[in-house]
Amino acid sequence: MTDLQHLDLEALEELRDVMEDEFQSLIETFIVDAERKLVAFQAAISGANADEVGKVSHSFKGSCSNIGAPLLSALCKKSEDKGRENDLSGVDVIFDDICNEYQIVKKLLTEQLS
Repeated sequence: MTDLQHLDLEALEELRDVMEDEFQSLIETFIVDAERKLVAFQAAISGANADEVGKVSHSFKGSCSNIGAPLLSALCKKSEDKGRENDLSGVDVIFDDICNEYQIVKKLLTEQLS
């Protein structure tokens, strides 16, 4: 996964072109939504709810893909697969990786608004 980027800048530029004045709102909405998903993800892990881990991961994966965050999307795919397989072993480590990558993506996206 190390060959994946934190942000796909070409995809982000396409979003900027399409969204025009709404680009900032799109980024802000992604950040708010991502933080809600991370809270739900943590709750699903704490409750050992594999089905919910899979669902939250799937939803977050799509958001990350849409915003142009391929590494974050790939990490979500790993946790989605674990949830679907009803195997939560190691999902806490994947969640930590997701949280760390999210912080990088959030910083980079915020810089795009400057």
